[in-house]
Amino acid sequence: MSSDETRHQNKEDLDALQSGRDGRVWTEFVDEVAIIRLDCGENRMNEHFLRELNRCLDEVLQHSHIKAVVTSGTNKFYSNGLDLNWMRELGGISTEDVATFIRKWNETLQRILQFPLPTVAAINGRDI
Repeated sequence: MSSDETRHQNKEDLDALQSGRDGRVWTEFVDEVAIIRLDCGENRMNEHFLRELNRCLDEVLQHSHIKAVVTSGTNKFYSNGLDLNWMRELGGISTEDVATFIRKWNETLQRILQFPLPTVAAINGRDI
């Protein structure tokens, strides 16, 4: 099977780019491997990042021929942790909203740890 690169161009992606959130998370399929590219600048985790990552994981599961998943950053950062600037910009965010985001973050991490396919992190650059 040849390389079948899929980039997502839905309204949510365009809205995110236009609102100043840099980059996105996208999936590339090469033979029997899905490569999830983390392409959000420093790859700081915020709601947009988690939503995109989960969308890519869902997409991988739709391809029955895929045998493994690799995550990789596209720039000098694999991950720069939680997006504290984004959390600060939310201003009057309630304690419940912070707890909801942290729960979503933990659920995403657990999903990756328990993913039904072997998953490898190809860490390039910095990682927190």
